Amino acid sequence: MTEATARRPRGRPPGSKNNVTAVKGADTGAAPVSSRKDAVLNREKLIAAASQIMRETGGDVPFEAIAVQAGVTRGTLYRNFTDRQALYEAVLDHDLDAMIDEIAALADDDILGFLRVLTEMMMVYDKFLSVFPAQPDYQADGVSEAKISAVIALPLARAKRKGVLREDLTGDDIQLASRMMAANWRLDYKATFREAFDDRLKLFMGGLGGPQAGTAMAARTRRG
Repeated sequence: MTEATARRPRGRPPGSKNNVTAVKGADTGAAPVSSRKDAVLNREKLIAAASQIMRETGGDVPFEAIAVQAGVTRGTLYRNFTDRQALYEAVLDHDLDAMIDEIAALADDDILGFLRVLTEMMMVYDKFLSVFPAQPDYQADGVSEAKISAVIALPLARAKRKGVLREDLTGDDIQLASRMMAANWRLDYKATFREAFDDRLKLFMGGLGGPQAGTAMAARTRRG
């Protein structure tokens, strides 16, 4: 054994100043936990900001404005979402999942609560529909519509069993009614959407037609 070898501290290979430093600096191929958490948080911020903008002003805003609203950089925005459609689809999925949870928490006989939640969702969904077709690479795949229909199915069946809604109503009918109740509610001069919704729902549930409404509609249909 040479004198140099004898003096070398145990555990340190030749040429290494500190084993601990070498291990800490090693590239494991995985991002640090803190970086992954930050990435998830930034994605959530972007989705929340886009959802808020969609509700308040609609989807036709500069894409970068969403990054400003979320408090992140443009680079972070584009790392998470390549274009507006990708971001808005993520928002829609998020809001659909929230709607599923909210409907699941309602009592079985809370049909009005179910219709309110669905109508609030349609307020946002229709804004998506007005923005998506303008995107260069947009292709309607029916996934969101199918997901909404699946969410509607159970509460609609319950409402029919209890006689609150007509037996012949379909999920598409309920979505159409919800869109109509959601449209331009501020024109009702109500302080909140809930107030406007309550008045609109009374009109829908009571109906507009009198005793001869069916006869009048049939005659109109025959006339074309």
